[in-house]
Amino acid sequence: MMGGVDAGGIPPADQGAAVYNERRSGVVDMLFVGGTGQVKDPAAFLRKIRPTTFITGQNANPGQAGGKAACGTFAVLGTVHTYCAWATGDSYGIVASNVASQQPRYAMMDAIMLRIRKDVERKR
Repeated sequence: MMGGVDAGGIPPADQGAAVYNERRSGVVDMLFVGGTGQVKDPAAFLRKIRPTTFITGQNANPGQAGGKAACGTFAVLGTVHTYCAWATGDSYGIVASNVASQQPRYAMMDAIMLRIRKDVERKR
């Protein structure tokens, strides 16, 4: 995931990286990276920050705050993981599952991305 962030050219915010998990179920274990800076073209930025082992993807719901969003799958040591990301003209965030799944979890990851976005994004 950090390779994609590096490719985007906008580093994470000082406290813009975190790991979230729900130990009881083991279903939710994810990484978050986000930052602010001059994104310019949110759709192009989302393509640029795709994981280096990107497999497939689709557009996603960016929520009421707007911008663009996409979800996709990527490979990790022979397993498939799901991620979702948003970008605006001056911010971005990526949420990636640390739990492999047989099928993409686009709806679940999009919902989690929107919840995290609501918690971390602030108006300037």
